[in-house]
Amino acid sequence: MNTAATLWCSAAVGTLAGAGFLLPATVGTAAVLFVHLALRPLVRLIDAQAKVAQDVDMLYRIRVICQDQHEGVIRLILLRHVNSEPNSSLQGISTQDEEKPEQTSIVAEIHCSMRNDKFLNDLVSRISIEPSVTNVSWERVQ
Repeated sequence: MNTAATLWCSAAVGTLAGAGFLLPATVGTAAVLFVHLALRPLVRLIDAQAKVAQDVDMLYRIRVICQDQHEGVIRLILLRHVNSEPNSSLQGISTQDEEKPEQTSIVAEIHCSMRNDKFLNDLVSRISIEPSVTNVSWERVQ
């Protein structure tokens, strides 16, 4: 939002300057700069609070690379762990072929009604002990 608003304000200031309204263009430039500089501490405070907030909906993506013949086992582990965790649900799961022969990539999207990074770390730890798994990772999507 901040970038889009800045672009629109810059376009307006440019239009004013191009039309010969130098005083309004100068005032507009000063206003945009003031807002950016004056509100920066507030933005940092809001961002810091959002990073530690627990009661927000989260979407996680987990990616597992394993041998083709063990895809079913990995899917079962994902389903069991996600279904056993309160406030979480499996939103989607897909399989993609990998560049290496006989390897598959499983991508699962997990929705949690609260931030639950520990659950994802535990799930990744559980999956990583499977002998057929060569890579496993997770990320927050939203």
